Amino acid sequence: MQALNLLFTPLSTPSEVITEYREILRGDGHDPDDFRIGGLAFVYVGETREQALEDFAEPCMWYFRTFCDLIPAKEYPQHEGYYRNLHATLTGFVEAYDAGAMSFADIVEKSPFKHAFLVGDPEYVQEKLLTLLGMYEGLSDVLCWTRLGGLDHKKVMSSMDLLINRVVAPLRESGALPGGKQKAS
Repeated sequence: MQALNLLFTPLSTPSEVITEYREILRGDGHDPDDFRIGGLAFVYVGETREQALEDFAEPCMWYFRTFCDLIPAKEYPQHEGYYRNLHATLTGFVEAYDAGAMSFADIVEKSPFKHAFLVGDPEYVQEKLLTLLGMYEGLSDVLCWTRLGGLDHKKVMSSMDLLINRVVAPLRESGALPGGKQKAS
């Protein structure tokens, strides 16, 4: 077996998959902590949770619609579950959102995939980041999906500034987020 680092999205990957990856590495004589595990999450930080949700909702929903249009599930064979399942999940979000049955806040705060959305005010995003890190054993890198669907550059830069200065820095200073192995990147 060729031992490699791993990149995944928490949107479609249960924590058990990461545990299994680490067990396979261990079973092949590797130390799983020697490998980087990167999780790609949707990240947008605003001064208030309401502002963050308002700014990020349409760009994120645009991304979901575009994904569903460009990667149609019917193009994949029956045995290919990953993209079929991801397509079904995103299509469900889009249909419920467009019908008014689900708000963007519902997706971010109540959906089964809420851990993949670090969207809100700095304190809320801190909590969500720590939850995400706790869910996935050995998660070494959180890759931030910050610019979607034509989101204004100034808003993206403001969100990134809040992420670094009011989410990551305080967590590192408190020791809750070490500057070494686990980090937001």
